[in-house]
Order: sequence, then C-alpha cells, then structure tokens
Amino acid sequence: MKKGISILICCLLFMVFSVSAFAQSNYDFRNDRIEDTEEYDGAVAFEDEILADIYGTSSDEKTCLSAKVDFTDAVKTYNYTPQELLDNLSENTLLSTKQSNANYSWKIPVNVRSDGYDYAVIYRLPDGTLSYYTASTTSNGAEQVDYLFNQAQISEIMSQGQISDFQNLYAFTISQINMDLIVIENQSDISFIPFASRPDLLEIKNGSIYTMEEITEIINKYLSEASLGDPLSGGSPFATRNNSVKYMSVVLPVAILVLLIVLLIRYRKRNKIFREGN
Repeated sequence: MKKGISILICCLLFMVFSVSAFAQSNYDFRNDRIEDTEEYDGAVAFEDEILADIYGTSSDEKTCLSAKVDFTDAVKTYNYTPQELLDNLSENTLLSTKQSNANYSWKIPVNVRSDGYDYAVIYRLPDGTLSYYTASTTSNGAEQVDYLFNQAQISEIMSQGQISDFQNLYAFTISQINMDLIVIENQSDISFIPFASRPDLLEIKNGSIYTMEEITEIINKYLSEASLGDPLSGGSPFATRNNSVKYMSVVLPVAILVLLIVLLIRYRKRNKIFREGN
C-alpha cells in the first residue's frame, strides 16, 4: 500500500514538473502586446502602405495583394544608446528606468526572403503622432532581427541555458551598434541574449546567454574602440524606407519645376526689356 502511494506521489510530482516546464518553454516573451494598446489601430492603418513599401518593387503583384501583416507578432523594443545602457547597468537601474522610457518602438515581422528579412517599425513622432518605416536586411543584418521572425527560439535558448525561474522578458534595441537584446529579468539579477548584425566585430555569439557583467564589458569595449573610430562603420546591413520619402519624391520634382518656371519667366521679362531698350 505504501509502495503504491509512493509511486502515485512520484507520478503526480512528475506531471507537475512536466506541466511547469511546458509552460515555461512556451512562454510568450511579448511582455507588451500592441493589440492591448491604443497604438494598435494606428499601426493597422499603415498596413497597406507597409505592404506597398515592401512589395512595391516586386514583379509578383499577386504576392503583394495576398500578403497580410500580423500585428500580433509585434515586439516592443526599448531604444537605448550604448552609453545609456552602460549607465543604467552600472547604476543597476535598467529595469526601473525602462518603465518610464517613452523612447520605444514596435518591430513587426512581415516577409522572409531567401537573402534576408523585411519588417516594419511603428514609432511615435515628437508631436505624439504615429509613424512607421520599413526595413530590409541583408544576409548579415538578418541576424539582428532573427528573434523577431523566430520567436520560439527564445524559450529554447533559455531552456538550454537552464533558465526556468524568471519574471519577465523585454527587448531592447541599441541601434548605434546594430544590436537587439532580449533582457531576462530573474529573481536576483538580469541576463541578456544578444542579436547583432555583426557579432564578429562585437566578439559575441548571437543567441547565447550573457551576464550583466559580460554585456557591460562588451559595451565598454565598443565605446573604447568607437572613440578611436566607429568599429561598425562601413555601411549598414539594412535598407530603410520611411513613409516621408514618398512625399519628398513628389514635392522635390514639383519644387524644381516651379523654380524652372520662375527662372524662365524672369528670363523672358529681361529679354523683353532688353529688346524694347534697343
């Protein structure tokens, strides 16, 4: 009888552990969901323009017409400069300042190409209105946003790193060095999973877990090298298309045309005065 009870208890404990592990491995790291915010409707309103920007030059018009943007895959990323990140790490204020950081954007995966990714970024202008831009990565740049298109890998990486006891996950963007960070908030400290477009220059391994001390060392090294000349200069692995560009493509030719007309009118007037004077 006692043996049977022991076996039953062991089975129950195994089931509890399995359910807990399953829940952790399927943890949705989108701690903030755009569909639960007031920005959702404004973001959805950009869908046609986003698709036109990405597929506008595509020879396959049917692809553009049938394509959709799944805004529920949007990841909220808090924007930091390397120095801001370093200051917050040294003062142990990274997570507390994040709560008041209004400098954030929503990255939305849109299209997977054979040589990279296409995605959109929703952000607020200084006057509070929403805007967007689209970006296309090269094969190198794809590494920075790989987590965006393969979000399930975050829980897999954490499982491999034996991280099961955590409170929250966040995404940070350090655009100056083309690196995104998945920040893991643990009970006693924080860990990081970097995704950089040039991990070779930063001497890191994308998709690996780093401690706060290790990330601090990486950022410090970057700032030291950047003071001698930007180690990541030499071209961006991204091609961006801002929605303001389309307006400039119309306004600029019109402005040039108006200028030419004004110059032509002035020329004719001067020529007429010259003839009458003779």
